[in-house]
Amino acid sequence: VAVDNHITDGGFKSVYAATHATLGPVVVSCQGAHTVNQEWIALRRLVSEPPHPHVISLLEHLIDDDGGTAFAVLPLAGVQELFDLLINGAGAMADDQILPIFAQTLSGVRHLHRLGVAHLDIKLENLMIAADGTIKIIDFGLSALADLQSPAQGPALSFHAMHSIRGTQSYVAPEVLAGGPYDPCAADVWSLGCVLFALCSGFFAFAQAAAQDFRFAVVVAAQAEGHSTVRAIYAIYQRPTHHLTPELIDLLDGMLLVNPRARLTLDDIATSRWLSPMSAVVLTHDRVVPRDPTLWRVRARDRWARARRPMRLFGRLGAMLLSMYDEVRYRPGNSGMNDAAASFWAHAAQQDEKPSYRSCSADVVDADRGQPSYRSKRKALTPDLNELVARVLGDAGVASATPLPVVRQRAMSGKM
Repeated sequence: VAVDNHITDGGFKSVYAATHATLGPVVVSCQGAHTVNQEWIALRRLVSEPPHPHVISLLEHLIDDDGGTAFAVLPLAGVQELFDLLINGAGAMADDQILPIFAQTLSGVRHLHRLGVAHLDIKLENLMIAADGTIKIIDFGLSALADLQSPAQGPALSFHAMHSIRGTQSYVAPEVLAGGPYDPCAADVWSLGCVLFALCSGFFAFAQAAAQDFRFAVVVAAQAEGHSTVRAIYAIYQRPTHHLTPELIDLLDGMLLVNPRARLTLDDIATSRWLSPMSAVVLTHDRVVPRDPTLWRVRARDRWARARRPMRLFGRLGAMLLSMYDEVRYRPGNSGMNDAAASFWAHAAQQDEKPSYRSCSADVVDADRGQPSYRSKRKALTPDLNELVARVLGDAGVASATPLPVVRQRAMSGKM
């Protein structure tokens, strides 16, 4: 390996651009062998066949003859950070730009969690984008590793409840800043939600998810009263949410729930309505095989144990049959759709509205399933949200509130 130039220093390591004799342009990370940390252990665990396209892969790992310095050889992850792409684009991105970026990122995070690695510092600066649009997740310096347990001891991949603060201020989950104990996988979902919010809004949702930030105080109050998190944040700045689709707002609301137990899981996100056009991208790489024999055996035993649970099988069959029945019932002309239409038009008459045929198609089904239509919900909640914001912040706070610009931030790590 021939070193070309120095890129950066961080913590206990230095990073260099280099040229490998057979692999071509690479990145070399070097640090004292006695300080080899969680990042290198995580990178070794994440090696898979084939390599996951959206996670940085470890090409070589070696220690020099003196045993004092350890080297990790990594491929070039991309031409720029996602942070730079957002900043250079001067504001929020459109849905058609965000969808492939977020789908690839979600695919990579699912891979991490399946192999027992929680990133804990997902942010715009740690997502690299190549010239062809491929996203890669980098920097596992703050990651947490699951224990590899036997089935008799519990789940095959089990994370310990954590207490240390890890991450970057505007992306860290509230339970992490509170000092735990917290589930690192749920914390990753919050960070993903903050990334998605920044991409579609052009500003940060929070300075920090703690009581000191008035934005977070508004969100806590909004969620307690059943309001949308996204609309509450936009109401602080008296901004409309017309550029955000209802499906995207629903997804963000689920990812940014303050209660980690109620927060969406990665599987929930992968099957959300907003991501449905890119579901193939999210799920394609779910079956890559880890090279670590211990991890492979644990995952294989776990999958076999789950396959033998008859109740799980019957549950899946029942869900499939209910889904088929639901699909037939809500076809045009069938009983479910007729009932839903009658309910919708009765509601519209009470509100003195005359919705167009175009607006009915999605809203009718939602109204019959007990979910108020997105359009009527947005109209009804706007005055309530304005009142809630004024109640939490006061008139002076509302007048002075300005969106948080997306700026580069350093990661933090410590214990309470």
